[in-house]
Amino acid sequence: MLHNIIKKRKLLSDEEALINFILFDVYPISKTIFKTINYDKLIKIASAQLMLPAIYINLKRKFLLKNLPADLINYLEEIYEINKNRNKALSKEIYEISSLLNLNNIDYAFTKGAAIIIGGYLKDIGERMVGDIDIIVHKKDIKKTSKLLKKNNYYQKSNIQEFNHRHLPR
Repeated sequence: MLHNIIKKRKLLSDEEALINFILFDVYPISKTIFKTINYDKLIKIASAQLMLPAIYINLKRKFLLKNLPADLINYLEEIYEINKNRNKALSKEIYEISSLLNLNNIDYAFTKGAAIIIGGYLKDIGERMVGDIDIIVHKKDIKKTSKLLKKNNYYQKSNIQEFNHRHLPR
């Protein structure tokens, strides 16, 4: 019912409404919506927001995968598995960096994706896409941390310089 109100007011496309339902259960939704979805559009929206693994795992948890075309299920599962394996590798790196910083008496905090992965906030490590490991250190330790990370083969991903002088490059 709420889906129809949203659709009449054109607040969300069917694809956006379905993504909201899959991820957040914001409102009840009819399973017939799966027949009206433009799956190319849904993939574009979800990809732009790095949500494909989360969509896959939530559809699986809600036993809704059967409503999708088989090739889409295979695609989402493949993206999810790649992301899960990547996050496992990132998790190991996060613990290595943590040990390195602890050994060098540097106070730090992991933020964003790194904090979510090691903080146990996810039921499934493959659910969230993480691009890098974000760390906060005290101002007095920035140069020391940078040198330490470089010495241990953590390096800048690209030559793009951040405009914010408070951050070191990715």
